[in-house]
Amino acid sequence: MWLKTSGTGAKVTYVRVDWLKKDVNDPHLTILKKEWDTYVNDWKFSEIEWLFHKLEFRTIWEWKEARRVFSLSLMDEWEIYEVQCWFNSIGKNIINSLASQSALGKISLSIYKNNKWFPSVTVRNNDVRAEWALSIDDQRSLTTAIKNPKTWETISNDYSDFEKKLEDLCKKFSTRNEQDANNSVEDDVLFE
Repeated sequence: MWLKTSGTGAKVTYVRVDWLKKDVNDPHLTILKKEWDTYVNDWKFSEIEWLFHKLEFRTIWEWKEARRVFSLSLMDEWEIYEVQCWFNSIGKNIINSLASQSALGKISLSIYKNNKWFPSVTVRNNDVRAEWALSIDDQRSLTTAIKNPKTWETISNDYSDFEKKLEDLCKKFSTRNEQDANNSVEDDVLFE
């Protein structure tokens, strides 16, 4: 398993929230290890539970398009586990749940399929389920429908205001500012 050291001297292991779609039979988290110049799946699991270490947001470029991602670092006595995730439905759910908390301690993430067979996540903080900071109505008010100018049918949604609000609510947990995060020399191992 590829490990790097953090500023605390602890080893860092990367954890990926696997690309989750409706047709995925087993939504899960995957520990990655480095083999030569690439990262491969080492083992997968549906739940993790470690102590909160830090939360970082950054922008990466994919196909000439800026995309927001976050890294949730959790730790035990020996190691830091960096969970990296896009701002997809699971990622927004994780951040929305963390944003509702005043302080973070022992964080548990459980990935599963809900009763409609869509991938879902439950977030617990110190063994108590974390509810959302922004309700469905709040989320809708922060989402802009992009419409076809001829038919006025919705063709997509712009979630940027919703995502910005979640980031603002989580700034209390961030330990690095945006400029530092964007200039990080760390590998974006999961988003290449």
